[in-house]
Amino acid sequence: MEQDDVYQTLILDLQNFSKEQVSALHLAGVKKIYSYLDVGSLETYRSYFARFHKLARAPYENWEEEYWVDVSNISWQDFLVKELAIDLVQKGADGFFLDNTDVYAQEETPQTYEGLVRILEGLGDYHLPVIVNGGDLFVKKLIADHKENLLRAICQESVFSCIKDYKKNQFGRQDKEVRDDYLTYLQACKKANLAVLLIEYTRNSELEKEADSYCKKMGFRLFVSKSLALEE
Repeated sequence: MEQDDVYQTLILDLQNFSKEQVSALHLAGVKKIYSYLDVGSLETYRSYFARFHKLARAPYENWEEEYWVDVSNISWQDFLVKELAIDLVQKGADGFFLDNTDVYAQEETPQTYEGLVRILEGLGDYHLPVIVNGGDLFVKKLIADHKENLLRAICQESVFSCIKDYKKNQFGRQDKEVRDDYLTYLQACKKANLAVLLIEYTRNSELEKEADSYCKKMGFRLFVSKSLALEE
């Protein structure tokens, strides 16, 4: 691998990688590897699905192998923080990329919020940066409660673009009202001193330029993918 071809930062599901593979990426020049960590849903293909299947809630729309999970459950919190996170750190993770804190939008209760906060506080013991993907309702409450220090950054998908058909990988332009709501949210995150990353799904070069121009103006990072699998 040529040095010029090496990404400075990667977000990978390190459950699918060995310690040796992570080490090889670091040796190749990758400076930061954030491990994907699904805190708010339970996927049927995970080795621990049977262990926690009783905590599964409603099916996850558009994702057939996924269910929302009861994050207020202590055993789930302890598993994420004291078992799974330890394994990821031992493999060489430089940080955590948390997904599906949107579970708070599914069950907007004090128990759900407090469960997510406890998970963040537990991960804080590793002294590694945490990025939260999505979960704008949860992050807004964190900021209101002056707990934004639990995060290093936020990632928001589909601010300028939208996904029209998940199975066919068809994309479009985001609704103006939704986009404007996201832009207000992103500005609040910036004001709270959180770094901001946008992920857009589009094959439209004009839309990509629009997102890129906005991100450069605001000092945000942008990743554009032509597929839902984030492979392009």
